Amino acid sequence: SDATSGVFVQNDLNALSAIFMGLEKEAQDKEAKETISLLVSVFAGSTFGKKLLDGGTDKAKGVRPADNIPILSVGQLQSFVSDNFVHSKTLEKINKIDRREELAILLQLLQFKQEPAAEGKIRQNLHDIVTSHLSAKKIETLIRGLMQLAICEKTSRLYDAVHFLTIQLRSAKNFSSQQFLVMICHKISPATQSLLWPIIVNEVLAIGRTADQNLFAELVTIAARLPGSELKARWPELEVMDAFQGKKIASDIFDPTANNAFLLFSFLLETSMKKQIGARVLSSLIEKPPDWLIEAVAPLLQLTIPQHLKFLQTYLLFGQQRKFSGSMKVAAGNIVVQHLPEISEQQRAEAWVMKTILATSEMPVAEIRPLLERIIEEKRMVFMSKWPNACRKAAAEALINLNRRQL
Repeated sequence: SDATSGVFVQNDLNALSAIFMGLEKEAQDKEAKETISLLVSVFAGSTFGKKLLDGGTDKAKGVRPADNIPILSVGQLQSFVSDNFVHSKTLEKINKIDRREELAILLQLLQFKQEPAAEGKIRQNLHDIVTSHLSAKKIETLIRGLMQLAICEKTSRLYDAVHFLTIQLRSAKNFSSQQFLVMICHKISPATQSLLWPIIVNEVLAIGRTADQNLFAELVTIAARLPGSELKARWPELEVMDAFQGKKIASDIFDPTANNAFLLFSFLLETSMKKQIGARVLSSLIEKPPDWLIEAVAPLLQLTIPQHLKFLQTYLLFGQQRKFSGSMKVAAGNIVVQHLPEISEQQRAEAWVMKTILATSEMPVAEIRPLLERIIEEKRMVFMSKWPNACRKAAAEALINLNRRQL
């Protein structure tokens, strides 16, 4: 009946009002209270709500509200549509609603535990907003909303929100996930930055340097601040990130000139993604070698060989110091002695080979001298040298340097 319908409307509005009133009591922030208070007034005391309730039954017994609606002819309806026509351009302007208030409310709702269905709707709406064009004011609202989560007693609220939004912002139109994380990190304490460490490292690997090298470098700097003693403790958190679960990382993730990145990437070579990460690190080191030792050894490294992967990890652990221990030089020498003779004739003509041969005089390995002599003397078909002239000259120079060091 109409009376029953009115009761249902009243109950629905009361329930919704009660929910928002409850949120208002829980909210700590003044702005949050005002926003929720506004919702309470809209749903509990608005004209719209009263009309819904008052329109349920007519004062005259047995007369429904629909009975009072005058019947219009087709012509009258057409005339009404024509008189009230709104141009499509005007409709477009109307539809371009500033969703800052909605964004603020959605972020405030994340402060509280939600039912799965409600959580899903909140996240869907957040996705729709952040993947559209984000104005400077919307970005400000987004960051301010997250700062409210940063002061929540449950740190997981901020972690979950930042993790979700970071992934959504990968497909945003004008505000990247890396911009987002850098902006957040500028506004939170070092301890909170540490909380977000797995998210930051995940984004470093997922997006890489190509999008924005400056933002990338800043995120690496932030991620590298985590003490080495804590890296292994946070390992499980990193392994559940999408870059690790999907085994998909960017092609350019390592800057050989950034000394602060070495320790972080040394640790990453222990994770389940060590082969993929190692291949990208090695490629960057070959392209821009920061020192003589890795310049000599990197082209010979084969990361499918466990000892070679371990050498790369050890190099990253100490390489930023640019001073190498005797054991590091010995390990480098052993790799050169074993693998330099195996390279093809075509490879022997490449520029790096000459540099590797020259560097052997710095490697205290007994087999280095026989290798250099072999490069100088080895023949093919009795009279043709197997090694190019540039390599033989480099070997002769390395032998002279080796003899000087032994004097």
